[in-house]
Amino acid sequence: MAVWLAARPAVAVSEVVVEVTAQAERFVSMRLTRRLIGLEVSDIDVPPTPDGDGAPTALFFRVLELPDGDLRIELWERGVFYGARRVSTDGTGPLRARRIGLVAGVLARRLRRIRLAELLLASQPETPPEAVRPPPGFPIFGSLALSTRALGAAVPGDLWLAGPQIAGGLRFDSGVQLELGLAWLAGRVDEPGDETHLSWYELSLTSRKTFSRGEWDFGFGATAALASVRWTRPRFDELAPPTDTWGARTTAHLVLEGPLGRRARWSLAPEIGASLHPLKVPRGDGFDRELGGLWVGGSVGIALDPLRRARVASRESAEAAEARETAATPEQKR
Repeated sequence: MAVWLAARPAVAVSEVVVEVTAQAERFVSMRLTRRLIGLEVSDIDVPPTPDGDGAPTALFFRVLELPDGDLRIELWERGVFYGARRVSTDGTGPLRARRIGLVAGVLARRLRRIRLAELLLASQPETPPEAVRPPPGFPIFGSLALSTRALGAAVPGDLWLAGPQIAGGLRFDSGVQLELGLAWLAGRVDEPGDETHLSWYELSLTSRKTFSRGEWDFGFGATAALASVRWTRPRFDELAPPTDTWGARTTAHLVLEGPLGRRARWSLAPEIGASLHPLKVPRGDGFDRELGGLWVGGSVGIALDPLRRARVASRESAEAAEARETAATPEQKR
């Protein structure tokens, strides 16, 4: 059986209602509990809801017994739940009633803060849609990374190239990478009775997609490059000037990266593609030889990428959220 007790303080709220369930009656004095709750909330001004009809606030407290023997005090206001607190049943009856009164005051003050915040929001002018538009442009969810590599390549026809490369670019949270590189490759073409050297100065643009599995990254990509080429023939014929031309290539590659300390990573990338512009090799007999077609190469390098762990964590968090959203039932989504 439930017992209803009501009190009407002179200030702040129009009505305070206290309900004590039949199971909780053996722990509390109804008269003392009603009096102490009324004293605690009498000076707490709880405003009415901003969108209501202006009716005064009525606080409804429930005192019920929990299965473990403690008491639970709940606050309701016009059918809306506004929190609960637990009270121990240790001690005498007046001590329990005092605890209930203090908890009721805490819950009432919390409801007052909620109402004041609601009134403040309701008093602010509505923001026009134009004011909440995002700024122009778009955010870049990525970071800068620098790499240095040793490149090697071969063009069928006895042309060999090797040299260093330095590159920098953006690595995005999605695993996409864009990279701009500068390389200097030196090589030679061996012919019977002659030897021609080559210097290959290259500007390259690389795009790749990588996937992370723990500390390891693997992926694939493509490179387009444009180069300035200089041929020299270091023979006894020192009066022959060097020959300048240009070259271009496009390749596809696989990439594997692993950890190298906390902020660096090593990489290995074999590649295959084609030389887009025939290379005319000057010969001693006055006839040029053309090289081109298939391009086979690879690189070994070190990349400075201090924000990789943050990108991987962000990517895994987004994938987990998407998986939870996909697996959620229609009732859970609602």
